Amino acid sequence: MRFSKEYRERMSKIKLAAESTSRGEHRPEWKGDDVSNAELHKWVRYHKTKTGVCQRCKRKRYTMWSNIEHRRKRNLDDFIELCVPCHWFIDGRRKNDPLDEL
Repeated sequence: MRFSKEYRERMSKIKLAAESTSRGEHRPEWKGDDVSNAELHKWVRYHKTKTGVCQRCKRKRYTMWSNIEHRRKRNLDDFIELCVPCHWFIDGRRKNDPLDEL
C-alpha cells in the first residue's frame, strides 16, 4: 500500500510530537524514585557518559555505575564510575581492597 507524501509528512509530525512529550516524567509509567535498581541504572546510563577510568583507583578498565549512598534516588551526583573490583569492594562483596594491590 502506498501513502501520499502529505500523509507521510503528517504522520511523521504526529510521531515526533508524541516522542517529544513521552520522555521521563511525562510518561504515564514514570515512577520517580520508586523504581527498581535495574531501571535506575538504565536511567543513569542514559544521562551520564562513561570515561572508562575508575574514579577510585584511576585505572583504565571496564567500569560500571555505582550508587554511593545505596539509596534508590534519581540523583546523578550520587553515582560514580567504578571498575569491577572497586565496585565489589565498596558493596562489600570483596574482602581485600584493590587499592592495596597497586
